[in-house]
Amino acid sequence: MTISDNFEIVLEQLKCPTILSNMDSPNLEPYKADMTLSQKVQATYRALLRSTRMSNRLLSLVNSFYLGQLLEDETLTSAQRTVQASTITTHYYRIAVRVFYLFEHLGVQRIFGTQSLTLTMIRRLKTVEYQALVIEALNLSAGAEILSEE
Repeated sequence: MTISDNFEIVLEQLKCPTILSNMDSPNLEPYKADMTLSQKVQATYRALLRSTRMSNRLLSLVNSFYLGQLLEDETLTSAQRTVQASTITTHYYRIAVRVFYLFEHLGVQRIFGTQSLTLTMIRRLKTVEYQALVIEALNLSAGAEILSEE
């Protein structure tokens, strides 16, 4: 099995240092805390579509992260996840879930450390490559936690 150039690029982007610390990170969630889950999903999906139309690479990644987080962490049952996922396209559902799992342990602020990572790159990853990157992101996160404890 050969590793694609896309895999190598995404891996390097995950390893990029974070520009913002957790303390500096602005609240970028495209929804309000008092909204229902359905309202949050729709607001985030609209924000993702808008940032994609505007070719805003970073905001597209951030909005994808938050959409994936809503779909994976905020839904309590698979039925609820299916209902929410049915309100967005399969294309954006898959990308959002992938972006979320890639940055889940690294944190959304790590997205700002990337230089060229795009939704298209993440979408084009083969399943095996994507799974390897999720494990690598988890390892990077664990390594960062160990260093911060020293």
